Amino acid sequence: MKKVKESPFSFKNINILSLDFECKNILEDGKHEIQINREVETINLSENLEEMIFEKRVILNLVIFNEDKKAFVSSSIQGDFKSKGIAEDKAKILFEQNAPSLLLSYLRPILSVVLQRSYFPVDIPFLNFTR
Repeated sequence: MKKVKESPFSFKNINILSLDFECKNILEDGKHEIQINREVETINLSENLEEMIFEKRVILNLVIFNEDKKAFVSSSIQGDFKSKGIAEDKAKILFEQNAPSLLLSYLRPILSVVLQRSYFPVDIPFLNFTR
């Protein structure tokens, strides 16, 4: 069996920062249009340019709502990410695209449980974090 090689991109400390939900009326499954607003924020924690080590806190803010805004869920999740031995330009892509995608994979099941047991049953689609 081949030994698994550790990735030069890692994460820790994933935490939900906020979760706010409201639904003012019954919405039938699949009978409403939803909109999703997302915002990604990155905060530098440390960097060592010589050794190509970059650490950033990435925060994903997600708001899902229906067309008349009578139903919505707003959430925020953060994680601390580190790249080691990756050029700064390539590390930037990991922090701006891969990190929020990973955060969404942690947030999606939490939101799905809340939304599927509500009057706002929504399946959260995959989101494209490329620019």
